Formats: sequence, structure tokens, C-alpha cells
Amino acid sequence: RFQIMIYKIIAKALEMDQDDIKSTHDLVKDLGADSLNLVEIIMAVEEDYDIEIPDDDFDQLTTVGSIIRYIDQSQERSSREYWPTDVGRENFIE
Repeated sequence: RFQIMIYKIIAKALEMDQDDIKSTHDLVKDLGADSLNLVEIIMAVEEDYDIEIPDDDFDQLTTVGSIIRYIDQSQERSSREYWPTDVGRENFIE
């Protein structure tokens, strides 16, 4: 699932083992990220998931879990734009 990829992105940016990362961790307080790390993480997420995270949303992404939820909601919105209803989607849902 995509959460593992988020953990990999964070681990790479912070030069740590992804097994030490939990969804409840605050990127700054718990994992020691600085502002440059945060930008690197967000840019990697945008690139890997082909999304654009507006500056207004950036401040909300303070924990590993908040990034995961943001991606999940972004993918759901994207899916709804492609298929406005569930008709025809039942064979495509994993």
C-alpha cells in the first residue's frame, strides 16, 4: 500500500530506517525534520503521486499520518473526478 512509500520518502529525506517511523510521529518534534527536510518530503510526495500540494495545505502536514491521509483524500478526489459515481467502478476497486 502507498503508506509504505510515504515511509520510504520520509526515511530517505531524514536518513533514517523506515522501520523507526510511525504514523503518529510529528515530522519536526519526533523525527527531527527541519524546514529543508519538510520541503524535500513534500516535493517527493508531489512527484511520486503526481499531485500538487498547495502552500495553504503544507502547514497541515505535520505528522506522518497527516501526509498519508492527505494522499488518500487526494486520490479519492482524483478518482471521483474521473468516475463521478460508483457506477462502473465496482470492477476497479481493489
